[in-house]
Amino acid sequence: MLVPAGGSIQDITATCPAGTVLTGGGVVNQLQNDDIHWTASAPDTSTNSWHVSAYNSGATPQTVQSYAVCIPATTA
Repeated sequence: MLVPAGGSIQDITATCPAGTVLTGGGVVNQLQNDDIHWTASAPDTSTNSWHVSAYNSGATPQTVQSYAVCIPATTA
């Protein structure tokens, strides 16, 4: 996901596929640029997804990626 330059905030969500359960997640700053600041990185259990907010303080757009760690759901 591209985070626009100049003080922009971008929300990014990674969702687990049907039949799986979220166990964790995170975010990757592709260029490891110091202009990206994470304002949120947390699970959203209501949507079975990982939510990230990234703030770009730099003069150029930056690419970041949110990811979700999912495991197969079990039935009892």
